[in-house]
Amino acid sequence: MGIHAFMAAYKQVWEGRDPAGFAALFTPGGRYHNTPFQVQTGPGELAAYWERTLLQDDISLKYNVLQAEAHAGLAHWNVT
Repeated sequence: MGIHAFMAAYKQVWEGRDPAGFAALFTPGGRYHNTPFQVQTGPGELAAYWERTLLQDDISLKYNVLQAEAHAGLAHWNVT
């Protein structure tokens, strides 16, 4: 999945408050670094972490893809 598709899906799962959809964005051993010192690994940890979005209302995610490669990229995003 390229960065444009990933960011569109990331926006959808965050605004849709979808823990299972968030976990599905990653490979089975995928890792999410929410801070430099906390890492969630694998579908179970990823989905459990993402359940925090269930406490949020009126979520809006905006992003700008800064660089796109075949299987990588760089994006700036902001959530309110």
